[in-house]
Formats: sequence, C-alpha cells, structure tokens
Amino acid sequence: MGEANLNYRVNDQIIDEDWYNELNNALEGNIVPRNTSGVVTNEAGSVGTDTYKWLDGRFQNVYGYTKLQVGLPAWNNIINSTSTNLNIKRNNLDILDASNSELRLKRDNVAVLYANVTNTDIYVAGILKGRFTSTGMSGTYLTDDTTPKRKMVPLGQQTSAQSSFSTNSASFVDATGFSISITTTGRPVFITLKHAEGELDPASINVSTVSDNSATGFVRIMRDSTQVALYQIRTSSDGLDNAASISLPSSVVNTLDIVGAGTYVYKIQLKVFSTVYSCSIIESKLYAFEL
Repeated sequence: MGEANLNYRVNDQIIDEDWYNELNNALEGNIVPRNTSGVVTNEAGSVGTDTYKWLDGRFQNVYGYTKLQVGLPAWNNIINSTSTNLNIKRNNLDILDASNSELRLKRDNVAVLYANVTNTDIYVAGILKGRFTSTGMSGTYLTDDTTPKRKMVPLGQQTSAQSSFSTNSASFVDATGFSISITTTGRPVFITLKHAEGELDPASINVSTVSDNSATGFVRIMRDSTQVALYQIRTSSDGLDNAASISLPSSVVNTLDIVGAGTYVYKIQLKVFSTVYSCSIIESKLYAFEL
C-alpha cells in the first residue's frame, strides 16, 4: 500500500468520513514495501512470486536504480547502472559496458567491439583484428594477404605530369618530369610509362644517331636510389651512311616492384652508349600504383 499508515479500528469506534478519507489517501499514494510489522521499509517485499506471476505489466518507466535483474534469479541477467555508466550481464558475465566516453561489447566477458571518441576496434576471440579511425580503416591490422582484405585498401595511383625528355649523356641522368612519390601498404607496386591522355601525338621512346652507326640507349626505373628495372634499346646501321634510329611505344618500359610498406619516389633515368647518340621519351606520363 501507500506510504501513509492507517489507524487501527477499535470496537465500538464510529467509522466517519475521516476514516474513509484516510483510506482513500492511502490507496492513491505510492505502493511501497512494508515489513512484517507493517512499517514502510526500503528494499523489501515482492510483486508476485516465482509460483504466482503477474501475466502482463504496463509501465511508463521502470527504475532499478543501481541494479535491475531480468528473468529468474538463477539466470543472473542483470542491468547495473549509475549516472555515468551502464553494465549488462548475461549469466553474470559482461556483455555490454557503456559510459560517457566509450562502449564495449563482449561475449561472456571476452571483448568483441570497443568504441571511443577516437577509434572503433573489432576483436576476434579477444584479439584485436581491425580498427576504424576518424580517417577510415587502419591498414595496421590488414596482415592477411588474402585478396578480399587487400582489395579493401585503395590502390593509391600516382601520376606524373605529361612530359618529354631527351639526352645524349653517356651516364644515367634523371628524365625531368618523370618522377612520382607513392605511399604503399606493402603490396607489389606496378610502375609504367604510358601515353598522356588527350595527347594527339604518339607516345614513344626513341634512340637515334646522326651517322651511319648502330645506336644504343638505356632506360631504367629507380626506386629512390635503387635500380629496380633496366632496359636496352638498340638499332643497327643500314650500311648506307644513313642516320640510324628506332622508336618504340613508351609503355614497353614497366616493371613490378616487390617492396614493403613505406613512401617511395619512383623515377626514370636515361643514358646512351656514346654521346653521338640520343635517347628520348616523347609525350608520356609515369604511373605507379599498388596491385
């Protein structure tokens, strides 16, 4: 009954309107627990029993204060709460912890997902396997080289500006305009020369000489200071005292570089066998991307 204490009726007492008003006020008040002496008591009594249950309940709000148990006591399904934290247990094992700054989902006390204002982490068998940050998926945990996981990482294509370059140096020199920087995740990198989009003239690599002689040129792809591919282009004399030359599509210069994760600069270098020759790249671009 309510928090009001009703007076006991004694023999020969006249029941007047005051007694009925007192009874009415008690019925309109809060339903609170009482001990066996009929005194209002905190955390005592029950609504129904394990044997005699209420069929349905309709409530606007249910307050368990620091703890609310769901189901039979033996199930140990408990919701614990404070003003800043919420904890849910199944069979007395954590399945959710939440606060103002973080959320943890668990399976029988073992982490499944953890999220805070910075990261969202995914666990498998309690081991961290994936992380999302404010900039997207972290590549740190993509350690499995299977195709499905690797395809989730952007290809990171890099392209140089359209350019042409020519040299008659007998030592390797950088081909001006054919240099790019790329940051990789550890997958193989494909590097190639190709035709510049929209350019009407053909893209080519040329080696020539002004006299009746064979002409030899060299093209190489560098990763920083390391040579990763070397190509020779050669034409033979026709024996008629005519200038010798050869022209090939620039896309013949390409390679696959197996390199770990990092930031690298790829570039093209040229040289000729003799300074009477020339080696040129015409209307091309340098491309690099991860596979």
